[in-house]
Amino acid sequence: TGPGGDDSGSSEEYSAWALKEVDEAPLSLFASVDVLDLSARGEAVFAAALDGYDRKVDAIEEHLAKLLRDKLSSCQDAEDMFRVFARFNPLLSRTRVRVAVKEFQLQLMNTVGQAVQKLQSKFTHKYESSSASCIATIRGIPPVSGKILWAKQMERQVHALMKRMSHVLGKEWGQHLEGRQLRRSCDELLSKLDSRAYFRNWVSEWERELSSDTNSKLNTFPIIIVREGKFLVAKANFDEKHEYLSREIRYLKWLGYERDIPRTIALVSEEAMTRHVHAMALKTALSSYAAARGLITEELEPLVSQEMRAIQESIGEAFDVSLDGSKKTSKRRTRWDSKDVGGWIAVLNEHVNRFEERVEILLRASENIDVAIDALKSV
Repeated sequence: TGPGGDDSGSSEEYSAWALKEVDEAPLSLFASVDVLDLSARGEAVFAAALDGYDRKVDAIEEHLAKLLRDKLSSCQDAEDMFRVFARFNPLLSRTRVRVAVKEFQLQLMNTVGQAVQKLQSKFTHKYESSSASCIATIRGIPPVSGKILWAKQMERQVHALMKRMSHVLGKEWGQHLEGRQLRRSCDELLSKLDSRAYFRNWVSEWERELSSDTNSKLNTFPIIIVREGKFLVAKANFDEKHEYLSREIRYLKWLGYERDIPRTIALVSEEAMTRHVHAMALKTALSSYAAARGLITEELEPLVSQEMRAIQESIGEAFDVSLDGSKKTSKRRTRWDSKDVGGWIAVLNEHVNRFEERVEILLRASENIDVAIDALKSV
């Protein structure tokens, strides 16, 4: 019987009673035994005491098995069962206890198996099509860092499930017949959730891109001339991928990959960060000029030729290679690493602002003239 002479009482009282019984059993049973008595009678007394000790431990073990089974039966859900197994895990080394909780072990193994299958399904559907990818994009987390975070999160979930299985079946749960297949599934999923593999692939892609960059000379100039249909258009010579690279490296450093990032890629990132502010200002100026230029008709173009020429001359200072490979000649050459690149962009912005104001005035005047002509026609 338990404490107080019955099977009632809290688990704490029961555990304290069981520990006390186990501790006191050797003293109470072997206190009167003379271990130095090697006669037949002495050996019989020792064997009787040993048998009494085994029976006492068996009785305590039976009570504990009943206690554990009762506690598991009273659990409301699987979470409660996992907590009970985590607390009483050392008792699973006893055969009688394992037999008593067998059905609960199988039930929790099924729960863990379903959780592992869900994680496998999530991995199969890929990060790019997951809700985690959408959330990462909204939060401004770059693709590779988001994928690594996603993989690490799933990896933690798998390890948590494996820890739960060790609570339910014991430390060697992977060697159990029931847990062998589940252990293989967990190990297989962990081998696929290799966040460092994602990082290595990212490094390889950037190294290939940097090694295949044949326009290194062209990339030193803020302006690049591209063909759009029949027209040549000036664009800011800044790849947005480099902006993403800077953000990616910032997150990768936070994730612990700072020492693994190649120096060449880090330098490209630092260069992109230095150019970013100027590149955004340049893009704004060029897009504003293109928008205002699209409002000018052939009849009005001569009236803004002076402003357009100032903008074109300013743009001409910042590119060196045309589409046909011919060289531009100019007294001034502005490069990304020029000390006055900020001043050049400021001047370009002033020319564009003046051009926009001139276009607005001309369009308003043109509209007034059209209204006056229509009024004269009706006279």
